[in-house]
Amino acid sequence: MNKFLKLAYDVQINPPGQLTKGPATLAALLDNIFKFLNYTIGVIGVIMIVFTGFLYITSLGNPQKTKQALQSIIYTAVGFTVAILARSIAEFILPKVAGATTVQGIVSEGITTFTWVIGIAALIVMIIAGILYVVSVGEPQKTKTAKDAILYAAVGLVVALIAGSGITALNTFLTTGHL
Repeated sequence: MNKFLKLAYDVQINPPGQLTKGPATLAALLDNIFKFLNYTIGVIGVIMIVFTGFLYITSLGNPQKTKQALQSIIYTAVGFTVAILARSIAEFILPKVAGATTVQGIVSEGITTFTWVIGIAALIVMIIAGILYVVSVGEPQKTKTAKDAILYAAVGLVVALIAGSGITALNTFLTTGHL
C-alpha cells in the first residue's frame, strides 16, 4: 500500500460535536438560523451604508444623485431597523403565546400583547409629534401636522386602553363566568 494512502487511513479526523450532531431541538436550530440571518443582515446593512455613503460623496452636488444616495441610506437604515425589531418582537411575543395552552389563551395573550404594542407606539408618536411641534417655529403647516399627529396618537392610545380593558373583562368573563 502506498505510504500516503496508508497515512490517510490512519489519521482520524474528529470534528466538533456541534458539526456532527447539530442542534438538539428544532427551536435551537431555528435560533441558529435566525442568528445567522441577523449577522448576515448586519453585515449587508453596514456594507450598504458604506456604499451609499460613497455614492453620496461622489455625487459631487448633483441633486438627483444626492437625492438617490440619501434615499438609499434611509431605505437601508429602515430595513436594518425592521430586521432587528422583527427578531426582538418575535422574542417578546412568542414566550407569552407559548405559555398559553388553549386557543382562548393564545388569542387573549396575542391581543393583549398587540394592545400593549399599540399603546407604546402611540406614546412614541406623541413624543415625536411633540418634538415636531416645538421645532415647527410657528410655520402653520408644520404646526398643523404636529397637532394632528398628537391628536391621532392620543385617540390611538385611548382606543388601546379601552381595547385592553375590554379584552381583560371578556377574558375574565369567559374563564370565570362572571365579571
